[in-house]
Amino acid sequence: FPQMIQIAQRLNITKLGRLILDGTKIKANASADKVIRADKYEEVIKSIDNYLENAHAQDLEEDNAYGKELTGQELPPELRSKTKRIRRLKELIQEAKSQNLKYINTTDPEAKLLKDTSTGKIKPSYNIQTVLDADSGLIVAYKTTDTPTDNEHLESMVKQAEENTGIKPEKVDADSGYYSNASVGALEKEQIDTCIPDSNTASCLHKGEDIKSDESNARYTQDKFQYHPEENTYICPQAKKLTYQGEYKLGNKMVKKYSCIENCRDCPDAIKCLTNPKAKHRTLAIDPEHKTLLLVQEKFKKEQYQQRYKERGAFIERVFGHFKKNLKFTQFYLRGKAKADVETCLLCIGFNILVIKHWLIIKAIESLATI
Repeated sequence: FPQMIQIAQRLNITKLGRLILDGTKIKANASADKVIRADKYEEVIKSIDNYLENAHAQDLEEDNAYGKELTGQELPPELRSKTKRIRRLKELIQEAKSQNLKYINTTDPEAKLLKDTSTGKIKPSYNIQTVLDADSGLIVAYKTTDTPTDNEHLESMVKQAEENTGIKPEKVDADSGYYSNASVGALEKEQIDTCIPDSNTASCLHKGEDIKSDESNARYTQDKFQYHPEENTYICPQAKKLTYQGEYKLGNKMVKKYSCIENCRDCPDAIKCLTNPKAKHRTLAIDPEHKTLLLVQEKFKKEQYQQRYKERGAFIERVFGHFKKNLKFTQFYLRGKAKADVETCLLCIGFNILVIKHWLIIKAIESLATI
């Protein structure tokens, strides 16, 4: 796959100025009926143990009667392989227990139950990640994952595109599924211009509404409080002090907690400030990357970013449309994430061959036009 990207670069086809990311769910080679839920793990293990104990007792009985040498009356190969599969199933369930998995698919244990947003159906699937070079239409990075969400893959996919091409992108576009303060903030720190809205901003864009920022919110959000670094405190609009209480984990990130030292119930702005009507003190959970959210919201108030976001779908959806509609590839043929990733690689190589052919034809026509 990287060699094909290098060929395109030698042909001066790909420029890697603007990257577009997206993911799609492809059904695994597994049946949704072959799923064991966590509450059934012990029951299935017990039935497996009973089966293996009975099989062992029968083996001993036959050995005593006929000897341990082959008698010509051994279990046929299909039954011997069944015993092997049952032992493997027990191992898989024990692995699932140790990892606190809520379920396991016995056909393809690595496939996860993922929701297909286009159909709304939940089935054993893998999530294909692709990165497209907007200028050429070439896929410059791909990955097969078993995760339902995309945001944890943003940085790694951009990095893979850089490694495959040797070029740092100028712009990165994606839908709100890729947004997190940390990942978008990391790209911005690398001087990469992102066009990736948070979920609220994306909702406004799809509805054609004005972009709302925290600063325009009627409630007292974080930006209404002034930070005083010398005391490590925040001051609210009513001049009350919020002091530092420590850090705690919120989702997959650490946030700093600040709490008001006075009773806020009697404050004239309590209805705007207290998120919980029963609370006595206003608290703030400060995300170190919160400034990224403000930056994104300000960006999408500009027409150029709104237009970029609208264009994004037209670029990337042609890839998945080709996979699913033209090639009829709606299910993996092989089992296991590593083998599914091989199939994804072949899909991407095939797509890139078509793109390179397209550009070579255009160049040939342009050269004829100059004669």
